[in-house]
Amino acid sequence: MTKYARSCLVRFAFLLALLWPAFVQSATLPSGFVETSVGGVWANVVGLTFDANGRMYVWEKGGCVWIVTNGVRQAQPLINLSSEVGTWDDHGLLGFALDPDFLDNGYIYLLCVVDHNYLVNFGTSNYDSSMVEYYRATIGRITRYTAQATNGFRSVDLNSRKVLLGKRH
Repeated sequence: MTKYARSCLVRFAFLLALLWPAFVQSATLPSGFVETSVGGVWANVVGLTFDANGRMYVWEKGGCVWIVTNGVRQAQPLINLSSEVGTWDDHGLLGFALDPDFLDNGYIYLLCVVDHNYLVNFGTSNYDSSMVEYYRATIGRITRYTAQATNGFRSVDLNSRKVLLGKRH
């Protein structure tokens, strides 16, 4: 490293040390707002939505959709597509929506990038659920599932799966 580069690095480090307290201060919330932790620790949350009764649904990049009621996350996910979802870089479970008549028909819609191994091998003797093939050509997929009315729409009938866009098995 040249003498000039070392000098610049020292100046940068000094400036960073001087300004560090300003960077690490937490934001001050406006009057009437509160900060609340909801549902515990999350892994790569992509988004959230609410049903007509105010129940919150949170989806994670890895393929899980969770229900949160009164700030408490349900013990089991509404649906777990982690074996199907390819989660490298910006890929994963990217979208989730409740049907406008969700509380009547239980329909949920999911948009994800499909893991290449799952896409090519699922349903064959070559499929190994512990293997993932990232950075391989694959597809996006939109599916519809039906949440079960018998338990208050807290789980999904996996046999109700309907692929709306993307390769079918």
